[in-house]
Amino acid sequence: MKKMKVVIVGAGPTGAFLAAALGKQGHKIILIDRRADPIKQNDKRTIQLSLSPRGKDAIEALGLQTEFEQISIPLKNRIFHLPDGKVDIRSYPDNGCELFSVSRVDIAKILIHDALKQGSIETHFGSHCCDVLDSTESARVILRKQDNAIVELDADLVIGADGVSSNVRKAITRNPMVNFAKTITPHGYMEWTISAEYAKKKLSASAPHIWPRSQWLLVSFPCQDGRHRGTFVTTHKLWQQMKSENTIEQTLREQFSDVFPHLETPLEHIINSELLPMTMVRSDSYYNGKKILIVGDAAHGVAPFMGQGVNLALEEAATLVKVIKDESSTLEQRLTEFSQAQVIEGLACCDLSQQAGYTLLEKPSQQKNKVDPLIKLNFSRASYQSVTQETIAGWYPSVQVTPGMHSLPPSFSIPNDLKNRYDLEEGKTIFQCGDTAESLFLIESGDISITDPSDGHSVRLKAPIIIGEEQWFDSDKRKHTVRTESLCSIAKVPYQKLEQYCLRLPAAGLALVRGLASVSLSRNQTEKIPTKLYTVLLTDSQTDVDTLFDWLTSLEENLSTQIFFCEKEIARLLISKFDLEINTINFSSEETIGKLQKIISTGLLRRVVPFTNDLPKDFLNQVGEEIFDLIEMPLGQSLEVTPC
Repeated sequence: MKKMKVVIVGAGPTGAFLAAALGKQGHKIILIDRRADPIKQNDKRTIQLSLSPRGKDAIEALGLQTEFEQISIPLKNRIFHLPDGKVDIRSYPDNGCELFSVSRVDIAKILIHDALKQGSIETHFGSHCCDVLDSTESARVILRKQDNAIVELDADLVIGADGVSSNVRKAITRNPMVNFAKTITPHGYMEWTISAEYAKKKLSASAPHIWPRSQWLLVSFPCQDGRHRGTFVTTHKLWQQMKSENTIEQTLREQFSDVFPHLETPLEHIINSELLPMTMVRSDSYYNGKKILIVGDAAHGVAPFMGQGVNLALEEAATLVKVIKDESSTLEQRLTEFSQAQVIEGLACCDLSQQAGYTLLEKPSQQKNKVDPLIKLNFSRASYQSVTQETIAGWYPSVQVTPGMHSLPPSFSIPNDLKNRYDLEEGKTIFQCGDTAESLFLIESGDISITDPSDGHSVRLKAPIIIGEEQWFDSDKRKHTVRTESLCSIAKVPYQKLEQYCLRLPAAGLALVRGLASVSLSRNQTEKIPTKLYTVLLTDSQTDVDTLFDWLTSLEENLSTQIFFCEKEIARLLISKFDLEINTINFSSEETIGKLQKIISTGLLRRVVPFTNDLPKDFLNQVGEEIFDLIEMPLGQSLEVTPC
């Protein structure tokens, strides 16, 4: 195996693991982090992580079993504290299954200490990675030291493990063909510390404790000093509202009456602090094809509700170490295959973690004969892709964040006692235009379509979504028809129950009405575009239909996730042979040009495929030069056209 000079940016658990593991393989390691050396200085970050066997096994494979046992606390079950004061204990499977509570800083320390033992490591703590430049010979990392001196480091391979705000990732996403999305979720979080005195009396030292409160959430993990470290979650919007109304202390004492008086975190600090953002990162490539690679949160920043971020990252890093050691093909080929496989897992974990947030805020229900998705992930080692496909109806990996009501902005939540839950299979009508409106509906999982009968326009949306709330404000008749596009889990909320709730609890009712009004306003102000991806087929009367049929048959992808544009005559032939969703296109139509421009701006246009030698150049130039980046040539066909 060729020994390389490897620069690793980021010395959190993932970067430190790679430094230790690749150092053991004999590579020259340069480890960079903007923070101070955690071995010499205590980091102020006090986040407790939940390690499953996926992450634990990766660490112990380095020979650090004893060190891991010294810093971790085994967890036997989960304990839910319900609003009515009851406690619900959820045990893990009986066959020795355990999770582990461990400090993020402690994991990084033992891994960095192990890396330093190898003797082939150089560290640059307190140094900021400004940029990474690449060539076929080497990559160059540009550093700014604490004294503002600029240092340049050359490397055979640069690995970015520098988190959701990764600068290494920029070197990959510069490629216009890489799809990338970074979004801030509506929720934020704040770290609290629960006193050891209270924790020893009232909380378990071998379980996380969870307080689900619909609009608020508190999750705490035991620490080795006897305390519990808690993460408080709510939406940024609600937190600002509580601040402006001066109700933070009152609200938190009401919602967490058992534990709030026993916080060591000063009340003044809580009231005056802002929530920290939860950042989601999605990318369809982790490797630039040359010398630069990203892993962990830099590649797939996930919501923290499942506790899977660090486990996915460590498992991914362990896989990367094996890929680098393997010499069955070129390193470029191996890293490309690694990226392709991990992208699907990363996207799945992102979507699954976001869905878990909505579930955890309400407390997950226990269903007989149904295995908890977390059990499958933590103990059965199921892939994130397989669990996501089972959990989210109609799921497929996608980076795109679709505009419109693609997901419910959780600035509020509807209490469980107002909901009547049921499942509805694909192809069923939830309500249709003209029906009397008596309820709103929360689509908790699955896909639906909303059709406007005035123009026939239909949009497909993915859960979680609220529909039917607008009739509570302005009409007693439905204005749209809504059907299920996959198996959907639905919660029906009668308007009458909402009104009774508002009369009984005016303050909470006001917050609920505000939230519903915000959803309705957001939907009315946002142009909705179907969540499927588009393919434009450039055809004319001279198009060789057999060539077009052969190309469609050769595609190794799910055609039901796409909408095809082509001319009317070709559309008729395609519909007779393939089960496709097709919109006819007129190259001279301004309406068509405008629609394509809007779709391109959202990133939903997947490809443009010419099946004609007489390409409508004026049409393409009117659409915009972005369309030229999406042209794919089928079956050896040639094309000569450039944007204006």
